[in-house]
Amino acid sequence: MQGLGDTPAGWAHLSKQLSVPPGVTMHYEMPLAPTQPVTCNAGSSSTSWFDILAIPVDSREPDDPHGLDESIKKVHAAIDELRKRVPSSKIFLGGFSQGGAMSLLAGSSYNAPLAGIISFSGWLLRAEDTVDGYSTGANKDTPIFVGHGDQDNVVQTSLGVTAASRIKAARGADENGDATPRDAGHGGVTLKLYQGMAHSSCDEEMKDLSDYIASRA
Repeated sequence: MQGLGDTPAGWAHLSKQLSVPPGVTMHYEMPLAPTQPVTCNAGSSSTSWFDILAIPVDSREPDDPHGLDESIKKVHAAIDELRKRVPSSKIFLGGFSQGGAMSLLAGSSYNAPLAGIISFSGWLLRAEDTVDGYSTGANKDTPIFVGHGDQDNVVQTSLGVTAASRIKAARGADENGDATPRDAGHGGVTLKLYQGMAHSSCDEEMKDLSDYIASRA
């Protein structure tokens, strides 16, 4: 899922940059976000999964922005459609920025276990519901990959760190982030911070994502 103002074409490079294990075929689905007015764009309309009040996104951003329910339904419907061809356990859900925030929320609330959930440069929405979903819901054991640039000037790096730490805690990780016996063997949450990277992606992040997918393929 793309970020604010982007289209699926913005992430078409994934099919060329990701490496998958021999014999594994990867199919990519990139749903288009709705077009709607966005407050941080002075009310002008653009592709957007939900409203954003201000850039950079920080801890003051609303937890439950306008447009969220409709976008969750759209993402869940896209997964439902994919499940007509493949089991949910073979489906990865991911996104960048606003799409990363959507991935964490839609993944936590989906009703069947997924192969993996990926958030690049994202943050937690409906934080209490999301962390509860990752401790009790269908995806309570699904490994999560969180990547963020340490120089992000659009979505504060601390929001990605907080997202990973809160989900770890909800799953029973100790204060050092290590899994307790309750969470052992479930893959947990991987947090990767990329030095010098702003609100973007990099070759190292793509390599880490490839390794993450290979471990679940």
